[in-house]
Amino acid sequence: MKGKLLTLLFTGCRYSDVFKIKPRHYYSDEDTDFYYARYVSEKTNGDIIAPILKTLSDFHAENEGQRPYPITGVKFNSYVIELIELIDIDDEVTLSFTNALGKKEYETKELFKFVSFHIGRRSLITNINK
Repeated sequence: MKGKLLTLLFTGCRYSDVFKIKPRHYYSDEDTDFYYARYVSEKTNGDIIAPILKTLSDFHAENEGQRPYPITGVKFNSYVIELIELIDIDDEVTLSFTNALGKKEYETKELFKFVSFHIGRRSLITNINK
């Protein structure tokens, strides 16, 4: 689970693509050195290049490049919710969404009830700026 969560948080990839992320390519110039993954997206069939940030690169090195253990998205979501509950994050948050009629609506509930594997796609921009 740790490998999947780190991959999602530090690449922004879709859950369906998480097993394709491996730091196989390396880029270097005067200012920057980093690894990146290049893969074809499962959903869009588009060519994707994702940077491999240090935290994820360190994880791959510690685990000798092994891919994360395969589990379903449903099971992964239940583990992430359990993790959020264990670390006692019980704040209520309000999120907006657009309903089927195109009208903006708001929903308030405990944070862990909003959490799913999609958090990686939303977290990448935060992590890449650190």
